[in-house]
Amino acid sequence: MNTQFTPHASGIIAIELISLGEDTWWLAALSAHDESKQQLLLWELTYNEISLMAVAAVPTRENTTLRFNPSNPNELVSNSTKSVIFWLYDAQHLSCYIPRLSRRRFKRQIKTLADFTKSCFLPGTSQAVTATSDGYLFLWDARSAELDFFDDLEDEQQIDGKDNKTKIDEKIAVKLVRVSQKAINFLST
Repeated sequence: MNTQFTPHASGIIAIELISLGEDTWWLAALSAHDESKQQLLLWELTYNEISLMAVAAVPTRENTTLRFNPSNPNELVSNSTKSVIFWLYDAQHLSCYIPRLSRRRFKRQIKTLADFTKSCFLPGTSQAVTATSDGYLFLWDARSAELDFFDDLEDEQQIDGKDNKTKIDEKIAVKLVRVSQKAINFLST
């Protein structure tokens, strides 16, 4: 057992752990947001040691939710109240992709976009869901030829000045479903 007393100088706002086998785990943490940029930190834990694998600046403010993809631990999702970020760990580097919602696609269902509350991946799929403060769930799925007619290209944002299209399984919002009249504050897989 290891104890990390100061994983980040600003503190930690979200933490997630996934098992990779009998004696290896990955731990991801979002630093608290302060005057400086928020960070995503990724560690590998074994019975004998803790090793920091990667650190990345979070490109949007005040992310509060963090989840691993149970089907692929190299993928994570985080969200703030106004954006969702899909992360990929590859060769000691964290890349991210921020899909933008097309207001025209969902304008009949919602007049104004409520705050995002939680996000998680759906096990055994490439899909993720994000809950909102007014009871909706957004379903995110991988962009494919069948979905290209939605024409969200102008609404997407690539991070780190790189063309992440070949690395990150790009997601677009494909469905919006109201499941409650009140905020959804908990999602589990």
